[in-house]
Amino acid sequence: MKQSVSLCMLVRDEEANLGGCLEGVAGLFDEIIVVDTGSSDATRMVAEKYGAKVFDFPWIDDFAAARNESCRHASGQWIFWLDADDRIDAVNRRRLQEVIEKLPPVSCRCNPMFKMWCNCSLPDFSDAGMAIKHVRLFPNRPDLSWTGRIHERIMPVPGGAAIEVVQTDVTIYHSGYADTQQRARKIQRNARLIEREYLLDPDDAMTLYYLARQRLWQGRYGDCFRLAKRSIENDPSNSLSTTAQSFVMAADCKLKMNRLEEAVDITRQALERFPENLAILHQRGCLLGEMKQLEEAASCLERVVGAGRDKLSRAAMHPETQLPVAHMTLGNVYRAAKNFAAAELHFRAAIDLQPRCAEGYFLLGHLLCWLGRHQDAQEITRHLEGLAGSEYECAMLKGHASYYRRDFAAAFRWINAAVALRADKAYGWIVLGAILFEEGRDWERCRTVHEKVLAMEPRRTEVRDRLAQINAVLAKKAARATASADDVYSVHPGAMQISGLGQVARISHSC
Repeated sequence: MKQSVSLCMLVRDEEANLGGCLEGVAGLFDEIIVVDTGSSDATRMVAEKYGAKVFDFPWIDDFAAARNESCRHASGQWIFWLDADDRIDAVNRRRLQEVIEKLPPVSCRCNPMFKMWCNCSLPDFSDAGMAIKHVRLFPNRPDLSWTGRIHERIMPVPGGAAIEVVQTDVTIYHSGYADTQQRARKIQRNARLIEREYLLDPDDAMTLYYLARQRLWQGRYGDCFRLAKRSIENDPSNSLSTTAQSFVMAADCKLKMNRLEEAVDITRQALERFPENLAILHQRGCLLGEMKQLEEAASCLERVVGAGRDKLSRAAMHPETQLPVAHMTLGNVYRAAKNFAAAELHFRAAIDLQPRCAEGYFLLGHLLCWLGRHQDAQEITRHLEGLAGSEYECAMLKGHASYYRRDFAAAFRWINAAVALRADKAYGWIVLGAILFEEGRDWERCRTVHEKVLAMEPRRTEVRDRLAQINAVLAKKAARATASADDVYSVHPGAMQISGLGQVARISHSC
């Protein structure tokens, strides 16, 4: 017998978003419950247009209270929740429908809860976004309720039935953080609410994790590390899903603080507690790759790409976005190890998994240029030219291709175009500086570009070494100018070496 499912939503001034959300799930649910926390626009009218039952509830700075209110009005045997800025595409609608059609009868012996991916668009934070898992579907039972003023979670009441977490491959796309200004407002609101949670219970491991994440987004890496460390310490039994993520966050903080060796050591400690956690293995592989410990880096990353979708999901790694990244990172490691056949294999695997992956095409095209396979590289360039949003990668690849043809004028033109498109990406500046260095004509600009790279990525030892050589050349020029020398003769080490990506430890676009 098919189980009835209620869709429960919280809204406030969501006139512009709500229709798009409900349109994508029309017909899936037996009823739609909308709790409005104080809209002043036409949100209610939009909800009612889709047959929703709308209830008013005053906002009291508590998401759990509002969600519990929505559940109170639900009559379905199961409850599914969405936010107005969530979207479900056709592929994931079919996946969700399959989950709903196979729901078991609600039992007093067990509470199965279905986790689904939430893929958040964060263009100014990470080009690939951030994929996390939420419990989205759960039984409508009185012994289950929401808890947490912010980052709320569904939990059994004391003495309630046991929880069984069921992983699914359903992905919900969340656009609420895509707009930079809107994201800033939400982060400010979330920070205020998590601070209140922290004051109420400063030792709660999950609260510490979420507060640490706020500090990470605020760029307060020292505070983030200390909070993540406390979250780890306060879950000695590894019972919380956030504990492994706290390790990943702690290592990321050390990396951002330019303490690479400490970051690697944190991943070692993390694997002692979570030896099979793929997210930690991926991070360790990235960091070891940056340290040029290529054999162990490849070993870690091979375990990641060789795992199935279920194992990736259990490690909070989104297969559709993060598995291609793992292949690209492994390709970079093999390229650095001069195993070019393996590098090409993994770059192509990333493209097969994500056919619109501009970075994958760039990496493959750059490798082909490096190997002298220029016709193959031109084919990759044509793919990039037809790919929306790939202007930066396309310009970078054309710049590399021009350099390998020794056409410095074209190389400068294309790399400058790439830098103009994405001035925030260090790699474009690295390539520009390397070309200037090899050409050996404009040493002042060469120094300026290298200084800019080091301001963006202080760990760049090869850039620091080149800057020392540039300064030596400029000092020699200045000395000769002082001596009224007619000719200035400068020597520098010759052929440019650009190893593909700026740094293998980046988990998103690195070119």
